[in-house]
Amino acid sequence: MRNAVGDTFQLLLTALWLYTREAWLRHTLDALALALQHLPEAAMGATGSAPESAPLPTVPTAPQLVPLVEALAPCMQLVQSALSWFEEANIHHTAVTYRPLLLPMLGLQRLVDRYVAFRKSEASKDESRLDSAFWLSLGGGSFFSSLSSRNSAITRLAKTRCNVLLIIRPDEKIPSYPKHMSLRGSNVDDSLFPLESLFRISRITRTVSTELDVDGTCGLTNSRWPVIIIEVYSVSCFSEAMETLHLQRQLRPNELLTKVEEWVASSPLEHEAERYYLAGLLLAKASRSSHTSKAAKLPPEQQVFLEKAQKLLGQSFEVSRSAGDLDLATQALLSKVPSAERAEKHQLVQIPGGSSGAEGAEGRKAFDLLKTHFGEGRGFSQRTKELVKELAEELGESCPRWADR
Repeated sequence: MRNAVGDTFQLLLTALWLYTREAWLRHTLDALALALQHLPEAAMGATGSAPESAPLPTVPTAPQLVPLVEALAPCMQLVQSALSWFEEANIHHTAVTYRPLLLPMLGLQRLVDRYVAFRKSEASKDESRLDSAFWLSLGGGSFFSSLSSRNSAITRLAKTRCNVLLIIRPDEKIPSYPKHMSLRGSNVDDSLFPLESLFRISRITRTVSTELDVDGTCGLTNSRWPVIIIEVYSVSCFSEAMETLHLQRQLRPNELLTKVEEWVASSPLEHEAERYYLAGLLLAKASRSSHTSKAAKLPPEQQVFLEKAQKLLGQSFEVSRSAGDLDLATQALLSKVPSAERAEKHQLVQIPGGSSGAEGAEGRKAFDLLKTHFGEGRGFSQRTKELVKELAEELGESCPRWADR
């Protein structure tokens, strides 16, 4: 570590290397993360709903875990910072990775049955949504890892008689890439996923162990047992995940705002405007989710969400406009000045009890800005054109030619 001082790349690479090579550290962090997840809400000082699963009888109380959390939290933060830094530097592993697992047969069969039932349901038509797809959260609150070598994964499966083989591919639309390290030794987990990674199941098939070792080099020729192959996509969908948790009331008071602020603060510079925009929309939806009356005043927490959403959307507009991304700038600007109808349709920001005159004045200002500074020769998405057309109709204005194309 001393030799890496002054060299960010080497320092963060050393942090990842220590995490993957020091087995005691990794296993301790994994166990600590799992224990924290199974603590009762009251032990963590929360007032939210109780967790679905009962606390494990062997889990210590919160005071017993405090020293461990305080001692090891900097290590977790350093590893996550390293993963984020390499992602920002566009250093990631795009190939398929593998992970053999040994799961209880009863729980595994329940997972397979639920997935089969899901595939037969109407919800499976849209697999991009968290509430209409079959997802896994791997790692137990810690960093999930995998092997870049298929032969190494099959060899470990043979030695430990695992009954599951995960095949992990980065998602095509919103991928979460692992970071691949060149580590000495055989059958080592050399690919590490960031904490916010989720995994969407794309396929489950049944086979036997001998079918996996086609060339007979992995030691599976002498015996055979059933193996379930689960193919998943690794996805980065922070805003969707937080929105789902908020709607299900799984977050503690102020946790949503804290997590959003941390997510925005860790944004790479090239994605700063987009992250401002997504964070603004997330908080805007959160301010509307538990408030249905248009005339009544918002509760304090929702009012904070709304004010923060307005600020984030304004920052998105300024940053994207300065960067020349007029499509995103237009969406951010129009998301701040919706009518009641557009707010309901697109789940945008709207101040309850606000006057229609104020909304019209802000809408007129936004429309004039679009006509004056944006427009011809620019490329705009279909969503942007729809928002502009709706605003033009509300104001009784003719739609710009570029929005009609």
